[in-house]
Amino acid sequence: MLYALPAVRWRPAAPLTVVIAITARHRTRAATDAYARHLEAAARLHATTLAQRLGIIPAAACDAAGEHLPGRPLDREIGRALTRHLRTRPPPPAPGRPFDVAAGGTR
Repeated sequence: MLYALPAVRWRPAAPLTVVIAITARHRTRAATDAYARHLEAAARLHATTLAQRLGIIPAAACDAAGEHLPGRPLDREIGRALTRHLRTRPPPPAPGRPFDVAAGGTR
């Protein structure tokens, strides 16, 4: 947006400012899309190995190197099991202490 400053003082710079802004928007969206695709590919590539190491997939379903055998690719069942295992949960409140002491509550 620094290109908009010369357009305020010198009107012929306005079309250049518009072209640069459109190009920047297009490149930002393309880079974000590429990053998302790479992130998804990496997650799919390593999800079955993670599931095996966490014990979600039995060791019998893996070869000697610890890699997931091709008989069972990443599927919805493995994905849900990984989500349940890795989801962060707040700790349950201590018995007899309904207030959060860390948040300033007292009993």
